[in-house]
Amino acid sequence: MSNIQTRDIIYSGGYSTKKKRVFFTHKMIKDQLSKDDLLLLLSEGFQDCSYSNDEVASFYHPVSGEKDLNGNYHDPLVIMVIYDYCDDAQEFVVTFEIYDENEDEIYFSDDMADIIGIYKTIVQERRK
Repeated sequence: MSNIQTRDIIYSGGYSTKKKRVFFTHKMIKDQLSKDDLLLLLSEGFQDCSYSNDEVASFYHPVSGEKDLNGNYHDPLVIMVIYDYCDDAQEFVVTFEIYDENEDEIYFSDDMADIIGIYKTIVQERRK
């Protein structure tokens, strides 16, 4: 599978019915993700939920939350992709962030597998 095909699959997210809009929202930031990061998101069941009012690209897991009245899952927990200039490294870098509003905690990592593990831990703790 080519890098472009991988990006097309992961960007086609299910959060919005307007998939083309989701695809192009924060595309420059999403284009900085490695193929391995994209495949990891895809294999773990994450979908693109980037929203134009946000400053960063974001991904969520559609079945990690609680069911709403319509039987759909919803959880405001998302993995945000931060693409910013790092003064120490003298270059642009990609980092990942999760804000857990239930605990008012912010988690950072520069490793996709690590941030997905944090995401899963938060979801497990919420289910207890």
